[in-house]
Amino acid sequence: MKQSAFALAAVVGVICGVAHAQPALDTSGATQCTNWGYNTDRDPKGTNIRAAPRATAPVFGKLPAFGKIDGSDEDVGAEFSIVGSKDGWLLIEYKSDAGDKILRGWMSGRLVGGTIGSLTLHVKPSGDSAVVANLSGKTQDSNYGPDSVEIMQVHGCQGSFTDVTVRVPKAIKPLPGQDKPMRGWVGRVCSNQLTTCG
Repeated sequence: MKQSAFALAAVVGVICGVAHAQPALDTSGATQCTNWGYNTDRDPKGTNIRAAPRATAPVFGKLPAFGKIDGSDEDVGAEFSIVGSKDGWLLIEYKSDAGDKILRGWMSGRLVGGTIGSLTLHVKPSGDSAVVANLSGKTQDSNYGPDSVEIMQVHGCQGSFTDVTVRVPKAIKPLPGQDKPMRGWVGRVCSNQLTTCG
């Protein structure tokens, strides 16, 4: 088992030195979803991916540190798919640069970002539910869309929807009230960091 722990650590470029059997991944009670995100954690040591949705759970491995990764010329966070959520934690799948191994485990939604590709923030994970806010606007000084909206925290996910707290950065000169945090469900979030969802 020691060998498999080192093999997993090598996938993400971290030597973790675990000398005991790796615990099973705890997915009990998790919602299921198909979403995308990227790591916003600036810790130069990388971001812990855990066996269960809590800060005290054993560490499975690490995402690479924020920087020039995945062939990018600019500093970016590791991009991954989000397949579930529970209690503010996200179950992610990260494919290594080589593409032959996948790291699957839990990370805090406070460390996850994304680019919004939907125009509206909803009360529930449904496009038919009431709208909390429109995520675009046109003012005398600005014309912005949902890709300009900052995700402050990801709380969870369900199906293709993501529960987020967002705000429009003040530098964009948003409509009144949109520079304050707003929470709701968005129908599309992608992991593009340097472009729109397209």
